[in-house]
Amino acid sequence: MRLPPWLWRFLASRKTRVVLLSSPFAICLSVLLFYFAASWWGRSQAERLVRDMESAGYAVDPVKYWVPAINPQEDLFSDPVYLKELRDPKLVRPTDLASFPHGAEPALARLSDVGSWFDPRMADEDAAAALYLHRQQEAVERLEELRPVLARSKEAVWPAGPDVDFPSVSKAMQDLGLSSLAAGQLALAQLILGESDEAAGAVKAMLDVSRLMLEPKPNLFSLTLARFSMEAAIAVIWEGTIRGSWTDDQLREFDRALAGLRPRQAAVKGPLGEIAHLRPDIRGMISNYPQALPSVSGSWFSGWSWDRDVIWENSREILTDLQPSGLELASKAKAHREFLDRAILFDRESKDHFTREDFESFRELRASSVNRNSPHSADAFLLLKRYAEEGLLMDARIALARTGIALERHRLREGNSLYPAKLEALVPDFLPAAPMDPFSGELLRYRLQADGTPHVWSVGENFTDDSGMPHQDFEEGDLIWITRPIPGFTEEDLRR
Repeated sequence: MRLPPWLWRFLASRKTRVVLLSSPFAICLSVLLFYFAASWWGRSQAERLVRDMESAGYAVDPVKYWVPAINPQEDLFSDPVYLKELRDPKLVRPTDLASFPHGAEPALARLSDVGSWFDPRMADEDAAAALYLHRQQEAVERLEELRPVLARSKEAVWPAGPDVDFPSVSKAMQDLGLSSLAAGQLALAQLILGESDEAAGAVKAMLDVSRLMLEPKPNLFSLTLARFSMEAAIAVIWEGTIRGSWTDDQLREFDRALAGLRPRQAAVKGPLGEIAHLRPDIRGMISNYPQALPSVSGSWFSGWSWDRDVIWENSREILTDLQPSGLELASKAKAHREFLDRAILFDRESKDHFTREDFESFRELRASSVNRNSPHSADAFLLLKRYAEEGLLMDARIALARTGIALERHRLREGNSLYPAKLEALVPDFLPAAPMDPFSGELLRYRLQADGTPHVWSVGENFTDDSGMPHQDFEEGDLIWITRPIPGFTEEDLRR
């Protein structure tokens, strides 16, 4: 195909050659303009968010947020016994034992089978428990030293100050959480050997740790560790109930400690701890921006060339230097703002706990967010959803445990293994009010099995009543409290 004469004349003209030769420079100039415009936009959005956080009256400096509100010398984390534990941890760090047994359904999984903790497995449970305690004698002694320290946990706040950074706070929480889980292992072994007073003391210490993590300055990390600590304590309470090991006085102490935990309230206030870390996060992103393009002072103006390949190579260098881009920062600032606005909404409404409706609304917010395609926005709403999950899940576990304790106290009083026909019969002698399921807003489900033993359950995170059937995947099954295995449901069903 021959080109028309006018097109040949246009391509051969001097003006066209100049335009074609200069087009790479025009593209590179556009890249430069876009880079600086995007950087200005992202930076301005991020700095505006920081100003808005400060004007809203929130602590946006993590050091200030974590500053102790009491005399540091009176704080748990300054106690010599606790500091000794951090420097030289002796509580259980088993190398020859299996991991801590699964804490979901102790009656089904038989968590107290200490023999299964050893390799090779020991058939005699009492012998296994005795050997375990013998190997961990130092841990038992250290736990005895820690108990009076943990008893003061209600007065404690997380350590902070000019010389304390957030990683050290996280380390303190993690070590405390590991100590609590270790106490759970020791308590189970003590329970098997009939040392219920020692086991009860360890349970109380674990519940004190949970309260410490929930009360002063909660964040998602502390809530998660509190759940592990609390569920380890509840597993021991459950096992002792199955074995008939607890006295009424011990059960009353457990109930009092569980009643003092406020996980859903901590979940509402927890995002304020996340807000405290938004400012340094954003400031860090801004400071990581290239203040000027390295290629501008490097290869762009030096050795000026009309070689098109050199021009495009320099353009690629500029594009490489656009990390992170201003638009990316603006996107993250927008996601942070959505998170901030939602957290402020809870705070200003003086809401005291997450509800099922809140849990569902976070899913809807994620789907309807104008910034929903941004991974940062996904992270922001996932974070809120995680808070709601932790608060509701912990509250359901506490409600089940307190109900189980009340049922056992009722049995001890009535004798002959009698349990009430309805949970309302536990009020007011053993519970101040009928136990509610935070996932449904209704009473916990309850029935007496064929052998007369009680089965109590919460509908769980799927908001569906699965007839009290548990599942390894918590989003599919119910959360349960039983005193005997469920007929027709085996350990293999639980672990599949």
